[in-house]
Amino acid sequence: MPKRIWKIDKFHGGLNSNADPRDIEDNELSDASDIMVDQVGKIRALGGMAAHYNYGKSASTPAAAGTVRGGYGLFHFSHDRLGGHLPIEHLADGDTMSSSTWDYTNDWASGSGVAEYEHSSGSGTLIQTAANRSVEGLPATKYSLTYTVENFSNSYITSFRIKGTGSEFSDNNVALEESDGTHTTTFTSHATDPDQPLTIQCSSDGTSSFDLTDVSLYITDETGDDYLAFADTDSSANLDIYSKVDNTWGGSVVDLGSTTGMLPSFYNVDGALRVSDGAFGAANENMWYGVINRILFPGTASQVINNGWFSLAQALTKPGSGCSILTNGNNPAPDPGDIDIAFFNDNGAGGTWDLVSYDGIRCYVSFVYDGDVGDRTGQETLLREMSTSHDAVAKDQMMKLRIIADPPYNARITGGRIYWSEIIDKDTGDVETYEIDGTRYLLAEFDFNRGSRPAGDNQWIKWDEAAVSGDVETPDGTFHQILHPPMDETYESINGFSHNYDSISFDADGYGFKTAVVANRVVYAGNVRMKNKDGIVETRADAMFKSLVGKFDTFVPDRLIEASIRDGDEIVKLEEYADRVLQFKKKKMHLINVSQEIEFLEDTFMHKGVNHPAATCKTDYGIAWVNRHGVFLYDGKRVNNLLEKDGRQVISDVSWDDWITAAGGSPMIGYVPKKRQLIVIADQYATGGDNDIYLHDLVTRSWVHGTNRVPATDVAKTNPITDWNGDFVVGHTTGTLVKWEDALVDATVSLDAAVYIKTKDIDFGQPAQRKKVYRVRISYKGDADGLYVRYLVNGETDTYRSFEGTTLSGGIATPDGSEDTTPLEDATDLSHWTHAELKPSTSSEANNIYSFRLAMWGSIDDDFEVNDISIVYRLKPAN
Repeated sequence: MPKRIWKIDKFHGGLNSNADPRDIEDNELSDASDIMVDQVGKIRALGGMAAHYNYGKSASTPAAAGTVRGGYGLFHFSHDRLGGHLPIEHLADGDTMSSSTWDYTNDWASGSGVAEYEHSSGSGTLIQTAANRSVEGLPATKYSLTYTVENFSNSYITSFRIKGTGSEFSDNNVALEESDGTHTTTFTSHATDPDQPLTIQCSSDGTSSFDLTDVSLYITDETGDDYLAFADTDSSANLDIYSKVDNTWGGSVVDLGSTTGMLPSFYNVDGALRVSDGAFGAANENMWYGVINRILFPGTASQVINNGWFSLAQALTKPGSGCSILTNGNNPAPDPGDIDIAFFNDNGAGGTWDLVSYDGIRCYVSFVYDGDVGDRTGQETLLREMSTSHDAVAKDQMMKLRIIADPPYNARITGGRIYWSEIIDKDTGDVETYEIDGTRYLLAEFDFNRGSRPAGDNQWIKWDEAAVSGDVETPDGTFHQILHPPMDETYESINGFSHNYDSISFDADGYGFKTAVVANRVVYAGNVRMKNKDGIVETRADAMFKSLVGKFDTFVPDRLIEASIRDGDEIVKLEEYADRVLQFKKKKMHLINVSQEIEFLEDTFMHKGVNHPAATCKTDYGIAWVNRHGVFLYDGKRVNNLLEKDGRQVISDVSWDDWITAAGGSPMIGYVPKKRQLIVIADQYATGGDNDIYLHDLVTRSWVHGTNRVPATDVAKTNPITDWNGDFVVGHTTGTLVKWEDALVDATVSLDAAVYIKTKDIDFGQPAQRKKVYRVRISYKGDADGLYVRYLVNGETDTYRSFEGTTLSGGIATPDGSEDTTPLEDATDLSHWTHAELKPSTSSEANNIYSFRLAMWGSIDDDFEVNDISIVYRLKPAN
């Protein structure tokens, strides 16, 4: 019979470790380790890890050192505002204008907490060098300078400005306001080098003087940045923040507390990052990190300008216990951070208040966080009952109200509300008793920017200074006249829940969630520790609490979902996709439909749980996850096992389970959107084989195995993330970040010594007929002289047979007549394919055989590729 050629030019079926090598598809491989087959018609070197970024201004580790908790601690988020890795304030001693950090020249002099300008020579400068600033700053970035001018005497000032151009922090001269008051001026920093002095220059041509104080420099640029949060989980409970724009880490930007060993869980929505310690550390609290841009009490001596990044508690904390009522028309003096009211009737006729048969009026105060008070977008706290109460009110009386505040307040607080209820007389005989009406009626609202307004009124009355220095009041010098008892709105009608709870947020140390996800502008938090509706602190491992719509920190105890309880299991991770929340427990996955206000359980998938939060990831195909039983993908319609293809299993369940178990049993998974590939890491810890991987290409649906890949050494690893560039990123050791490089040439290690390639056990379409193999021809490129190339016959698994060596000339490698287990030579000319002709060194070993399998293993360089394999053979006559 004539010679024939069996050609293998497609490898994109990838690894099939489940079927017998003779029964796999022609485009599949019986062994595929440290190679890639995602490009149809080619085998190439598997990629590897490289430095995540060339950190130009700091070490490549967050804050130079941190402690990685296996499978935790890394999160990517984006924001419009720059400077998220820096403190808000860039200046030192801007409030005191100390000469230790400010350089004074000529007509400027250091006063008591102020810088004093007095005309003498006609000019002078105030200078703070980059070395003296709290923060050096960013180049080509929009900044704001806020400052207060006092005792401005006359108009002989010819120039008052931020000095710019040349070797200055500002890129141009920018004029400053020449009048008493607090002002804000914006400018752009030096185009390339922020390591320059900030100079305030003043010139005059006659008698002039004024004082300058409370100078503040902060970023207001909103051209956008990408950030990474890295959790130091051992010696502290801090987050370091990395800025892509500045290419710099900021250390300990967010501080959760002092309990070590935290298990950080994140969610980010509407520009604010929330983080919780899923270990419920006793001294750790949930934190909120975001930008606040708001002016409080404008035009008053107590004006506050908040414009920058703030790290604050996530808790919605109600006003303090010092809030009180004065009922005689005098001004109360609230404690700092509290609210007091003057609320009285003063025998004012003309109203319809008629509580003479009652014991009086009880008042309550709340704060509103984040959103607007007037349009009800903010998050309202629970109520604080104000100390003292108002006596009974005679018939047809009018009530008067004034609200007094004593700053400062938590920067998230935008204002609040005052409520009232009746104290109902229940006296019997000589026994004086009463009860409080259970309804809390809205009396008034106060907004720290606009002022206050009574219930039902649309007109805000602004803030002004109160009698006590530092306090502010609204209305100023008069009162809101409340003619009728307002009963149209209540706490419950405004918020959608009752005031009768002890807690509606994670408002104490040790409270928190293990996992959270945002879907349809609702936060779903799973495996939660907080107060229940009865005020008892408990951990609800089976429960998923949901926030109010658009109010991402408000968790009412009754708003919970329990798909299964007391099942010896607990919620590990939540993911969202296509109006579904995937609730992963350790043994099962609940699929919960959240497309409507009332959620419902669609399905439960047994044996589809995960034992670690890092075992799930989101892709543009759906949600993927990994456990001992396989790798799964929910695509919005069904759950697919990716270890199966076209109705057959391609990765052996036994080998998969053995691989996971041997590494420690806690695999992780991440996504490479550039290539649409999933990377499964054996384990998050630092024991043998934990950095081995399986890589799945979602396009070709192929699998390959990788050794010592994520990272190249066996160390503790964070959870994988996908960054702004679509890179697969993990942190390891003390916080070194590395990313996946598809091409091995771009990875830190460019030599691979653990390649394994085995073809199908080929019977040439005639399993019962004997054959003789004459040659194997391989088209390849790159360094391959360290690669063993041998063959097996008749389904053998461990008896390898050899080829003759080759001599390379003119792009053709021909047999040299001597046995060589590494017969390929280096094909360094990558402009063309090198064709190697391999001849069995003992021809009889390749004669009268039924099947033939090519095996290659050993070392290759990053430039190695195989284009095709051809086997020259002849069928023997059938007997």
